[in-house]
Amino acid sequence: MTYEDFIQLINKPEKISADNQSALKEMIEKYPYFGVARQLYLRSLRISDSIYFQKELEKNSIYTSNRRNLYFFIHPEEKHNDEMIGKDRGDATGSYFDMLKVFEKNEEKKRGSLQKLAEKLRQAREIRSLEPEKSEENQKNEEVEHDLKDKNLQKEAEKEYQFILLENESKALIREQKYLEAIEILEKLNLINPKKSIYFADQIRFLKKIINN
Repeated sequence: MTYEDFIQLINKPEKISADNQSALKEMIEKYPYFGVARQLYLRSLRISDSIYFQKELEKNSIYTSNRRNLYFFIHPEEKHNDEMIGKDRGDATGSYFDMLKVFEKNEEKKRGSLQKLAEKLRQAREIRSLEPEKSEENQKNEEVEHDLKDKNLQKEAEKEYQFILLENESKALIREQKYLEAIEILEKLNLINPKKSIYFADQIRFLKKIINN
C-alpha cells in the first residue's frame, strides 16, 4: 500500500474493503502504535465479517481514547440511529453492547480516568470533614497538606483532559492531511505523557515519511 492509498482510505473510509486487510495489518506491524491504521484495519475486518474481528477488536481498542467514535467508525450504518439506540437502550441487544463490554474490560487495564480523579478528591474532602478537631497549628499544617493534594489531583485531571483533546485534534488534522500541524501536536502530547513516547514516535515517523514522499 502506498502512502497515497492510505491517505485516500483515511479521507474516504467507505472505500475500505477486505482487500485492504493484508496491507493494513502490515502497516500495524511496522507502526504498532499508529492508532489510525488500527481503526482502518478493524473496519476492514468487520466489513468482511472476519472471524478474527472480535479478537482484534479486544486487542486494538485500547489504542483509542474515544470508544464511542471507534464504534461508529467501524459501524457507520448505525451512526444515524444513534439517538434511537440511546432511547431504546433497555431493549437493545447485539454488537453495540458486545463492544461496550470489550471497551469496559480494556478500560480496567488503563490508568485512572477523570472520574476516578474526581472521586479521589471527593473522598479526601469527606475524610477531612470527619476528622476530630485538632490544635490550630496542626489543623493549619494539615489544611496546607490537603490543599496540596487537591491541587495535585486537579492538575492531573486537567492534564488528562488536555491530553484527550490534543489527541483527538491530531487525528482530525491527519484526516485533513495537515501533517506538519499534526506532528506539532504529537510532539506536545509526547511532553505531556512521555510514557507513550513509542506510540507518538511511530505516528511522527510515519507522517514525516508521507511529507517526504
